[in-house]
Amino acid sequence: MILESWARCVEAGIRYEARSRSFRRVNDGELVQRLQQNRELLEGTSPYLPLISTTLGSLKHAVYLVDHQGIALTCCGNAPDLHRRVGLLPGYDWSERAMGTNGAGTALVTDRPIAVIGPEHFMRHLHDCASTASPIHDEAGSVIGALAIVTAATDATPERLNIIMQFASTIEQESGSIGRGKEIIRLLQGQGATLERHMATYASVGAAFMTDEPTCRELIDLLPAAVYVCDAKGVIVHYNRLAAQLWGREPRCGDANERFCGATTIYLPDGTLLTHDQMPTARVLRTGLPQDNRELILVRANGSHRTVLVNAVPLKDESREVIGAMNCMFDITDWKRAEDAVRSRDARLSHIFSSVPVVLYEAEVSEPFGRIWVSDNIEGLSGFPARRFIEDPGFWASRLHPDDRDQVLRTFATLDDHERLSSDYRWQHADGRYRWFLDQVVIQRDTNGRPTTILGTRQDMTEQRETRHQLQQSLDQLRMLSRRLELVREEEQRRLAREIHDELGVLMTTMKLDLAQMTGLLIDTGLETAAGSLRNKIASLDSTLDQTITVVQRIASDLRPGVLDDLGLIAAIQWQAKTFNARTGIHCDVIADTEDPQIDPEQATALFRICQEALTNVARHAHATSVVVRFSETAGQILLEIEDDGRGIPSDKLTDRMSLGLLGMRERASLGGGEVHIAGKPGNGTSIIVRMPTVSGHMNTAHQGL
Repeated sequence: MILESWARCVEAGIRYEARSRSFRRVNDGELVQRLQQNRELLEGTSPYLPLISTTLGSLKHAVYLVDHQGIALTCCGNAPDLHRRVGLLPGYDWSERAMGTNGAGTALVTDRPIAVIGPEHFMRHLHDCASTASPIHDEAGSVIGALAIVTAATDATPERLNIIMQFASTIEQESGSIGRGKEIIRLLQGQGATLERHMATYASVGAAFMTDEPTCRELIDLLPAAVYVCDAKGVIVHYNRLAAQLWGREPRCGDANERFCGATTIYLPDGTLLTHDQMPTARVLRTGLPQDNRELILVRANGSHRTVLVNAVPLKDESREVIGAMNCMFDITDWKRAEDAVRSRDARLSHIFSSVPVVLYEAEVSEPFGRIWVSDNIEGLSGFPARRFIEDPGFWASRLHPDDRDQVLRTFATLDDHERLSSDYRWQHADGRYRWFLDQVVIQRDTNGRPTTILGTRQDMTEQRETRHQLQQSLDQLRMLSRRLELVREEEQRRLAREIHDELGVLMTTMKLDLAQMTGLLIDTGLETAAGSLRNKIASLDSTLDQTITVVQRIASDLRPGVLDDLGLIAAIQWQAKTFNARTGIHCDVIADTEDPQIDPEQATALFRICQEALTNVARHAHATSVVVRFSETAGQILLEIEDDGRGIPSDKLTDRMSLGLLGMRERASLGGGEVHIAGKPGNGTSIIVRMPTVSGHMNTAHQGL
């Protein structure tokens, strides 16, 4: 509920009309009738009026309640002179028709909370007062009354007015819930009213019971409730058929052992056992005062329990002496069970609402971001209590992300054209961060097809969107990596084809020419001359074969270095370092603090290729003069470190999805159960650390998992 100034009235088209002092009061008969007609309203608000008055403390004030026509029903406060001066007494007319602009009357007309402050907003004779008022609605949304508080204008600070409006909001909800109360309770109240009427009849015939006993017995037997009569000593002298059915037995009338009640055992609702002299009938006989609407639990003759509502009244003779008591009992067991079932159902629903991550809400089509009702678990979703959204219709829309606001408003502006719709947007949580939400609504229509309300659900989709975004990034990386692998494979095939064609092809052609020349020498020259030439050709052919063998070995080493399979990982890395030094001129040292570790061939290949990729990156990008490769084993892990003295890898490259060389390192390490950490500082080189579990490390991990 939002506290606003007189602008509310202006927007509603209500003009200020200052009127002279002219109090109108309904007559007593009409006031009694109005009090009876507004019984539910009074019951719902009466507990709160003294609470409001207590909260206002020493501040002079008057608190009053009016019905839907503006007639004051009840009032309280600490300023009797204010009550008399302004006519804040039961029966006085506070409608705008009679009094002009005022708190309660204006709230009835505008159907909105209102704060009337200052002489320009109030009646002339109340120029020194301020009034804060709120309408109260029934279950159908119709205004059934208004609650208002009058204070001095100088005391009408925003803080105090806000407190008053919060109380009015609470009473609004409580009073509204009366109209929406369970059918069981309404039936019970109706029966209570019926019982009260019967009790008036019982009391009127009490004195005549002893003088005209047969007639009174017949009357009691015809009553639609369980009724019995006791004499002055509590001995049961008569009971009707419904009483016997309720007790499950038929006590003997006039028996001194049958006193106060036909049920032998009675409990209070909390389980406390009542002795017979504590029963309502015994209290009536001792005090001469009636016992109204006492809830008790009777134990029947068969051991079953029944919950009853008891109303006991004294029977007096002409001299007003108590000569007996009449007790009326109404069985409310089934209603109590139904009420407990409803309460249990409500508790289950409340638990469901609090445990599921989906908020339910209801709103008017005209104010889709205002809330008629919203489930309490919205506080866990948004960081704000449910009443914040109910009291402030514009609160949700005010926290929409600026980039999403127009789109969301456009979507909800098309409610008339749809049966269902959904919208996702960013909304500012109480912690200040924007989170993604998804609204899905169903439009409710009246019999003419006009949209009236919307029923909606709201979910926090932030984590789902982040997960989806991460999955999409992973898919993009996998696509790029796959493309990269394909390109590398094609490039490698082209390189091998080129080397085989350019180097092995030339060498083989040279050997073929040499053999052709050798054949010609044998045919065209003499043996001595041919022998010398053959020796030269054989030497040339031997040299060419050596070169061919070298090329073949190099190509094979590039494809899969044999030293890795034959001599192990450390020897392969040392060979790789020598080859790197010879090819690039960059000094490369290998420091091994362990012998070959116990790792499977795939892990060894992964570490070798990671080292190969790291040295390739040094040659291409680092502008380094030296590289150190350290190899060690600790705590069931292989530790491979490659550190150069180059210019250092830029920080943006570490997270760049296009850095496929780094991505390839991480993927190779991950496939082997390891991880890669890369760090670089400008001018201080780059450090790559690879950790990978050994066979024993895998076994320890598996054992811990068991």
